[in-house]
Amino acid sequence: MTEYESKPTTGVWWDINTCLVPGGYDPRRVRPSIEAALFKLMGPHPVVIYCVGNLEYISRTLLEEISSSGIRFKHTPFGGVEFIRLLRTWCQEPGHPSTVFLISGDESWYTHRLAWSGFSWLRAYPARS
Repeated sequence: MTEYESKPTTGVWWDINTCLVPGGYDPRRVRPSIEAALFKLMGPHPVVIYCVGNLEYISRTLLEEISSSGIRFKHTPFGGVEFIRLLRTWCQEPGHPSTVFLISGDESWYTHRLAWSGFSWLRAYPARS
């Protein structure tokens, strides 16, 4: 096992319904952009990225471009019961994580659901006017 592989994984959970890929931005660059930001913040370490939301509202072409970068999909509303179950299950897997990074414009549920101990929490959201 290399030093990189022995570091805890950061799990990124991206709400594609409230944080769309910006117009004119190559969707295949989303993963490298997130990884670069995390590298600056935390140094080299494994990153797993999930695109979460109602994927029926996202074009097939966009989903294919996002998927080509290695981002995984979870078809469930971000912040809903199924999402929380998926996130908790992922957090309980051996070797996972020390950091959970949530990207969403939905702030209604954050404050009372991020109290799970033992994790560092990062959050990003769309710029406000």
